[in-house]
Amino acid sequence: MAERITGHTELIGLIATPIRHSMSPTMHNEAFAHLGLDYVYLAFEVGNQELKDVVQGFRAMKLRGFNVSMPNKTEICQYLDKLSPAAQLVGAVNTVVNEGGSLVGHTTDGEGYMRSAREAGFQKVIFIIKEENAQDFQEAVFSKLQGQIDYQVVYQKLEDVPEGFSVPEGRVKPWGTGHAALCAARVLGDAPYAVINADDFYGREGFRKIYQFLKESKEGPVLDLAMVGFYLRNTVTENGYVSRGVCQVKDHMLEGITERTRIEQREDGIAYSEDGGETWVPLPGDTVVSMNLWGFPAGFTAALEEDYRRFFQEDVPKNPEKAEFYLPFAVNRLLDQGRARVTVLFSADKWYGVTYHEDKATVVEAIRAMTRQGRYPAPLWGN
Repeated sequence: MAERITGHTELIGLIATPIRHSMSPTMHNEAFAHLGLDYVYLAFEVGNQELKDVVQGFRAMKLRGFNVSMPNKTEICQYLDKLSPAAQLVGAVNTVVNEGGSLVGHTTDGEGYMRSAREAGFQKVIFIIKEENAQDFQEAVFSKLQGQIDYQVVYQKLEDVPEGFSVPEGRVKPWGTGHAALCAARVLGDAPYAVINADDFYGREGFRKIYQFLKESKEGPVLDLAMVGFYLRNTVTENGYVSRGVCQVKDHMLEGITERTRIEQREDGIAYSEDGGETWVPLPGDTVVSMNLWGFPAGFTAALEEDYRRFFQEDVPKNPEKAEFYLPFAVNRLLDQGRARVTVLFSADKWYGVTYHEDKATVVEAIRAMTRQGRYPAPLWGN
């Protein structure tokens, strides 16, 4: 690298913590050399505490741009001059570009999952968003979906609390994934439904299986739920650690989910740590994990409403400003009470998500490859 650094070489950076595991500098510097570009890419250990000063320093040094990873993706928004419509929509940034002295934040997302859902048989998509993001959502998403699939917007509001309760003083954080799902389920009436993370790419098989399950399921005294299980080897990244819900499955039925917050692809295989990386426990690649692709009958909504009230009675008083109503935890409670059973539908598809900025190139190339193979049209919503 030293042989090609000159007085004209421009600096590109990556800011995150922890950062020493990142392969991004190696990947980018090799690409710069191959393309004959006079840039150098360096990683900087930066957390929220140093973030403001670092952004000011990068601005003064006239960096052409830099990448942003955890824990800085949301915090950095306040220090930039402008956000792209997509970045405004999600309230997070993973790429900053210096456009003539103005620092502009960008993010990445995808729409392939909606195409897969439509082809599987789903006829309507409900987006759960913050009301203040409605205009940006219109520009970034809805303009591409006109005439392609029926959709509806539901706002997740902080003021939406069970009768008899109020929003705690100082609370600004949304109530969580369980509440988001509940907001959408209320408008569906007696229709069964699937719930997903909108920024993940699940592939076709999962949508096809969950649709077939919901189509054939019957209401009864015990709620019949479904979850698409992915193999762990198809969900990890080489760019850092991930959090996954590790499933206990017997005869295709879910017995429980254990959240592992630090899983890595290591030299000797996949493993998890519970002590900050001091010790590691191997995990087989065919371990089944939940990526939050769920199928629920209409009767699940009433059970979710009931648990939402319990959440305010028991959990909110313990942590008024940060307690969250998580959808998988609500499912687990129903399992423990014997009020539900969850069929696990296995998918061999590879799951894609942008946990780290370095993942973006892999996701983009994977979708391009699927387009070249004819699995998805180009443009995605052009026909």
